Amino acid sequence: MDRSYSNKRSLPRTTAATEVYGVLGWPVAHSLSPLIHSLAISRQGLDAVYLALPVEPSVLGAALEGLDSIGARGLNVTAPHKQEVMAHLAGLTDLAAGLGSVNCIFRGPDGSLHGDNTDMEGILAAISANPKAGPLEGTAVVLGAGGASASAVGAVSRLGARHVAVMGRRQDRVKALLDRLESSGLCRTTTLEAVPLDAREPVLRSASAIVQATSAPPDGPPPIDPCSLPESSLVVDMIYGPGRDGGTRFLDLARRRGMTTVDGLSILAWQAAFSWERWVGEELDKAAVEAMLDAARNHQK
Repeated sequence: MDRSYSNKRSLPRTTAATEVYGVLGWPVAHSLSPLIHSLAISRQGLDAVYLALPVEPSVLGAALEGLDSIGARGLNVTAPHKQEVMAHLAGLTDLAAGLGSVNCIFRGPDGSLHGDNTDMEGILAAISANPKAGPLEGTAVVLGAGGASASAVGAVSRLGARHVAVMGRRQDRVKALLDRLESSGLCRTTTLEAVPLDAREPVLRSASAIVQATSAPPDGPPPIDPCSLPESSLVVDMIYGPGRDGGTRFLDLARRRGMTTVDGLSILAWQAAFSWERWVGEELDKAAVEAMLDAARNHQK
């Protein structure tokens, strides 16, 4: 995938001080990223720390300036900053610009901070790793209109969905998202459609897959009832809840029907692995990703 930058480290590794990595979000105390990235740091034998960095939206720019000044080498970005952070970076990869969403910040050749997106690859890898998830055909549904939704649309398009219906409460945001994706060329083989929530039933009845990409609380009412979908549909939730299975009410309802599911913990581990590759120029093998995922699942017991 063309990212417009080499995956090799753009700056030499320093031995003078502990390297700093972290995740920006608001709130972010619940994030499992420090847990799984600390495991990767240990496996790589680095002198580094990975921190949860709570940053209010109003001080996002100042926070990035501060992290830049202390030489932070790599950052992840989570809600609500994935789109707003782009205005504070020196450059973007083609993928991040096309999706309009950044979840990974790295240093470019000149040392300045640049944005990338590893969410889309994380979704692709998590679905592909599930042996019960076959090729996507027909219509896929994506719930939400934020940065995570853009990554989900790109992922299901790459997995073979011929039509993607995006549903959200704000139709203006949904249409803006689709306009951006269509102009980016990331979904050339897929038709995209904005579907109002009050017109969702006919689309859901024929969906081969659905991705829950809103920020709905994991234990709250799901945006839609998975019972509206065919039992053969693949059900993906980008957020995670308690328990080893990353359970959310949305996934729990789908599992009770025997549907094939992919949880947010799997996506978290895979996008983390791709972020790590961006930062250090070294690919994490499958065993390392599985170790990260096991650590996350064990923590959620």
